[in-house]
Amino acid sequence: MAIPIQFRKGTAAEWADADPVLFEGELGLLLSDDPDTQLMKMGDGTLKWSELPWASRGPRGFDFAFEWTGTVLGVKTTDEELFTEVDLKGEQGIQGIQGIQGIQGVQGLKGDTGDQGLKGDTGDQGIQGIQGVKGDTGDQGIQGIKGDTGSQGIQGVQGIQGETGDPGAMTEGKIWVGNSAGLAEERDASPIVLSGTGDPPSVVGLAVGTLYFKHE
Repeated sequence: MAIPIQFRKGTAAEWADADPVLFEGELGLLLSDDPDTQLMKMGDGTLKWSELPWASRGPRGFDFAFEWTGTVLGVKTTDEELFTEVDLKGEQGIQGIQGIQGIQGVQGLKGDTGDQGLKGDTGDQGIQGIQGVKGDTGDQGIQGIKGDTGSQGIQGVQGIQGETGDPGAMTEGKIWVGNSAGLAEERDASPIVLSGTGDPPSVVGLAVGTLYFKHE
């Protein structure tokens, strides 16, 4: 007669409330409606249920954070600061098969190359003539003796400057006298021209038509 073997079991709430110490090698099953969470622990006779690791279960993976921009997905673990971005653009479609290239026609035969003619012999170079002997250069003549320079003559005394003569008198002539209209009127005149180095003796002492010029 077969004897069934049954392990200790309970829900997560039941295990949390009891939190028993399982015997060494004793199995405890966690009951759940989710088939992915049917887990168990194996006792060591010392640790409580809450302190025991799950049996046949690897370490917990990292918790990831995601950031989606529409074309770029950023992924990072909870202990990282920056996202690792991956471009998720669609891949390029496969290029169509290229058609088969047509067969190239046969190339015609190339004719034979004719023989190259013989090169003629180079003529001998003529002998250069002998250069004539250069004559001796003649002796240069002796330069004559240069004479002494004569003494400079004495400069003569400058003569006394003569007096300035009186200007000639004008016996008859024409003069133009301005008027209030700005036009010049022509008049007959027989001026007497006098000159001197000083001022005239008197304005009233000059005769009518007399001109006086003062000079140095």
